[in-house]
Amino acid sequence: MDEPPNEPPKKENPSAMPPPLKPSNVLDSIFHRNGPLPSASIGLRGLAFFLDFTLLIGISILILGKFGLPENHPGAGFDFKEWADQVIIWAEAPILDRGSPPEAPPSLTEAISYSLNLMFILFWAYFGTCEAFFAGRSIGKQLCCLRTMSTVTLGTLPIFTGIVRGGVKTTMIFIIFPITTPLTLIGLLFNKRRQCIHDMLSRSAVVDERLSKINE
Repeated sequence: MDEPPNEPPKKENPSAMPPPLKPSNVLDSIFHRNGPLPSASIGLRGLAFFLDFTLLIGISILILGKFGLPENHPGAGFDFKEWADQVIIWAEAPILDRGSPPEAPPSLTEAISYSLNLMFILFWAYFGTCEAFFAGRSIGKQLCCLRTMSTVTLGTLPIFTGIVRGGVKTTMIFIIFPITTPLTLIGLLFNKRRQCIHDMLSRSAVVDERLSKINE
């Protein structure tokens, strides 16, 4: 009987292998999706952030509704309702008769500013605490099996760096959100380690623990 012809060796997909270790790209190899510390996918990071954000918004509403606003701005609810009614009347009026939209009263502006400041502190405290004292795992990251790791030590972020990372992330959410959102998305698509702006500034990366080949 004729022997079957030898099959040609299968070629490995170059994109599925981490780049060879070189001084210039050693971190790209380590945080490659098939490296020892695979960086998390954009989808998983987005889901983890959505879970954390939803949790924090719920806590913020509870604190503001039960304690913050009633004690510091007791008339905020009435002011908002009155201003909202004026906005509705303005929006329903004919375009030529509208004029300028009604401005929020100073008391309502102060209440909104107070609420945003309190939420900023709450978000920073949450993200900073999770990064610095819970090994880079927020509740959303734990549910998605993700964690933040240092690109310097390849371990848990130092306490100060974790607090700073939480502050930068919170600043991006509350202050420069419209600018950082497209920059972050573009950066994630073209960054081999899938680092966001706050990752780069804090010299960190978010790792998918399900695929990690290193256990601390």
